[in-house]
Amino acid sequence: MRRPGAWVLLAAALAAPALAAAPPTPVPEALDDGSELLVVPLPAAQTSALRLVVRAGGAQDPDGKGGVARLLGRALVDGVVDDKGTRLEELVRKAGGQLAVRSTPTATIYALDAPSAKLEQLAGAVIASVTSPRLGRLDLQKELPLLNTEPPEPRGPQMPWARLERLMFPPADPNSPPGGTPLSREKIEKDDLVGFFGKNYLTTAVTAIFAGAISAAQARAVMDQSMRLPPAIPEDRPSPAKLDPPSLPLTEKQAGPVHFAALGYRLDKGRRAACEAFARVADVRVAVAVGRSRKAPWMEVRCLSLRGQDFLVASSPARSPDPYAFPDAVEKAFRAAAGPPPRPREWIRIQQGAERALELLAEDPPALADALAAEAGVGRAPGSSLTDVSPVFFQPQLAWAQVKDLAKRSFREDRMFQLYLAPAP
Repeated sequence: MRRPGAWVLLAAALAAPALAAAPPTPVPEALDDGSELLVVPLPAAQTSALRLVVRAGGAQDPDGKGGVARLLGRALVDGVVDDKGTRLEELVRKAGGQLAVRSTPTATIYALDAPSAKLEQLAGAVIASVTSPRLGRLDLQKELPLLNTEPPEPRGPQMPWARLERLMFPPADPNSPPGGTPLSREKIEKDDLVGFFGKNYLTTAVTAIFAGAISAAQARAVMDQSMRLPPAIPEDRPSPAKLDPPSLPLTEKQAGPVHFAALGYRLDKGRRAACEAFARVADVRVAVAVGRSRKAPWMEVRCLSLRGQDFLVASSPARSPDPYAFPDAVEKAFRAAAGPPPRPREWIRIQQGAERALELLAEDPPALADALAAEAGVGRAPGSSLTDVSPVFFQPQLAWAQVKDLAKRSFREDRMFQLYLAPAP
């Protein structure tokens, strides 16, 4: 009996998920006031999440006063919400939730995790407080010391990427980088925070992301009742961020808390879809090739967005490989991976991996909300009113010509970066 061909097996594999539990589905919507609502309903979630993304970050700080965006975010989380002096963070904590603020050069993200039964109430309080703050009650003498005690860079898995970003995008003023320094923050006055809020906290800069036990209709009602910013016309945008092109080529070896090695390439605009497809194929092919050459015991290939720029990067968290042999091995593996298109079995494996990744995110609404917030913080594509969520909700495509073109144009020495970290002896 003749066995079914590979494409028949692929078609069967693509149809199989219909019998399994449906994956989470994002519900995006451009609201009338210019803001964006993105909801991922997960009815069984015990913990739900809100990420209120405001595309206004350290790159928009006034000259010589690095830290305004970060200080404003910290002040809004710590601000009072009623005449009794109750702080927003305290209100959330007493209801069993957690509230944090994360500042990047391009965005400020207000992150709420809460019991699902309390999400609508607490999300409404957070949105109302952030979009209509009581800045007149702000005490800079209280907030500045708290901000100065925060670590200068994220800890944990995000630390190497934050350091890479700082190296590739050095500030024009070393004494006033995005996020600021204790010295630059001392120059900040209350009027700077009020002015920054007025210029940059616009509805066209806001994306509200809900992930958890909430429907699109419920989330829309929360936005309708809680949003305090006046509607903005599409042309009304935050002041442009001062974003310079990445400083490339780059090779850097530094002491760090962990072993880490990364090598990657800057991509042209509009290459994100091809990058996502290639990264998932290369994640398998490059890992095998580099592992066989014993240049690194374990590799991960991913697409990375930093300050509106896209990069393809291979990284290894193991003991730093030989910085002389490692780049050559990875470059050769990248070029080989971009050669023949994936075989049907490879696409099946890639799709299964994408489905499993979504299943894991569906079990962790805060992590899913964080992944979507990272995309929303980069900014919307020109001419679009919605965030591109395809990197999170990835669907394998079989078009390979764009990938080959990406490799031809991007794998060049003048676009390359390398970062090696190792604990100091």
